[in-house]
Amino acid sequence: TEMDKAVEVLPNNAADSILYGLYKDRAQIKMYYGDYKGALNDFLRIPSHGMNDYLSIAMLLKKSGKKKLAISYCNRIIDMDIKAYAGYACIADIYASAGKYEAAVMIMDLLIDRSPNKAKYYADRAMYKEKLGDVNGARYDFDKAKELSPLVNFNESITDGAIHPKKLTLTIY
Repeated sequence: TEMDKAVEVLPNNAADSILYGLYKDRAQIKMYYGDYKGALNDFLRIPSHGMNDYLSIAMLLKKSGKKKLAISYCNRIIDMDIKAYAGYACIADIYASAGKYEAAVMIMDLLIDRSPNKAKYYADRAMYKEKLGDVNGARYDFDKAKELSPLVNFNESITDGAIHPKKLTLTIY
């Protein structure tokens, strides 16, 4: 409610960056409280985004059933950085949500080919292989992830965290 008021009373001569900052903060708050449609609307009002914003937008689009459009936002992340974990995890998550676990595994294969020493990449691929029914492949990836980092978190997902923030990092104006 306070953010809505802030947007409404913002003077017309205020810098666009302030308005866009308010939209971004309001989107974060809306996601925190589960208003995914409202969060998506606010994100889409902002003309320029960073990788984390693109990931949130993609996951919000996926949640609304617009998976093709969601993948285009995942690709924007990869366009920014060819090795960006968030971009590949984003695409893999969307394919997996459609039951296309083999495609999700192939996406993670690409990422692992580009950066073979990242435990989280193997942990994610293991999850998709397990859902695919590839028990041996999943076991290999679980073991490889543990070998690379004994503290790797198998339960935390960057894609889930993109629309279910545990904490809010808001701008102070």
